[in-house]
Amino acid sequence: IFVILCGGLLPVLGNGLSPLIRNYGKTIVATICMSSGLVTNIVLDYIFVFLMEMGLSGAALATIIAQGVVALSCLVFLYASKLKEISLHCYVPSVSLIKRIITVGISPFGQTMIPCIMIILTNWTCIMYGGNDALTIYSVISYVLSSAQLLLQGIGDGVQPLLSYYHGKGNKDVIHYLYRKASLFLLVYQLSYLWVFICLMNL
Repeated sequence: IFVILCGGLLPVLGNGLSPLIRNYGKTIVATICMSSGLVTNIVLDYIFVFLMEMGLSGAALATIIAQGVVALSCLVFLYASKLKEISLHCYVPSVSLIKRIITVGISPFGQTMIPCIMIILTNWTCIMYGGNDALTIYSVISYVLSSAQLLLQGIGDGVQPLLSYYHGKGNKDVIHYLYRKASLFLLVYQLSYLWVFICLMNL
């Protein structure tokens, strides 16, 4: 926990900069930046945990360094393509711009924060009523369910920049269209997943 907290800014930058690259239409570049962190994390996990025997601290350090790689690669691309054209006065905080950022960002903030809070509360409940055994069983179940949850989150993360863009342009018709399309896709996916789950339970 100490290692993660010390490097807590790096995951924020890594997760915050990659959507900016996607918003510029560079989805492949964003994927490469995120994949570089994934590969770095796997390699460093092996080095720190197995070769250097650093245990959980090594795993945490590998995670932080990997997020740093993602943040650095995103910053390099943004600077090379966009940021170098921006003058220094654009970096001065603006109250009106901060208000707009909060207005647009409150939705993905809640989308990311609520699952974290739910995990904390669920883990605490498992430990309180069932001990380590209950927590272990729940962890296995949560990994299985994450296959569904991550796709749902991907739909939300994918449609959010589009909604933000057309909200900024004031195009309400497109916003309603995207909202209906995303909702329909989510409904079909959830019903399909439920059907597969019921079939597996019957086996």
